[in-house]
Amino acid sequence: MLRTSAPAFAMVLMTVSAALAQTTVSASTTPPAGERFHVDAEALVWWLKDSPAPVPLVSTGVLGQPGTQVLLGGRDVDTGAQPGVRLTVGYRLTDSLGLEASAFYLPTRTTSRRVESSGQSGSQALFIPFFDATFQRENTTNLASPGLFAG
Repeated sequence: MLRTSAPAFAMVLMTVSAALAQTTVSASTTPPAGERFHVDAEALVWWLKDSPAPVPLVSTGVLGQPGTQVLLGGRDVDTGAQPGVRLTVGYRLTDSLGLEASAFYLPTRTTSRRVESSGQSGSQALFIPFFDATFQRENTTNLASPGLFAG
């Protein structure tokens, strides 16, 4: 509901703002009471810094070994463009005193990644890589093993 009503609300406010912007006021006169109120709405698009996920979470084997691929993690997650809206409402009390309020809305977005293996013969083996402090080297634990279990 909020995702569909926010753009419609923004369009109405932009229309109101455009209609109010077409009137002209002389600097030497006090505007009528109807022109003391203003509404501004802005549609924004933001690009946020990539979300870090530097640790490899799922791989096809021991890290650093030939043929091993990192399937999940190990690089930043690109969240892409984020649409948003900024709304400003103001009222001029006198020629030198006024009130103004501004609100900013950037909807919540999530990005998810998924890796799975059926566990059937011929499916991909999946591992969780970790540094083994006992042996001072990279190691893995099974997440999915073909013919044995899925993950």
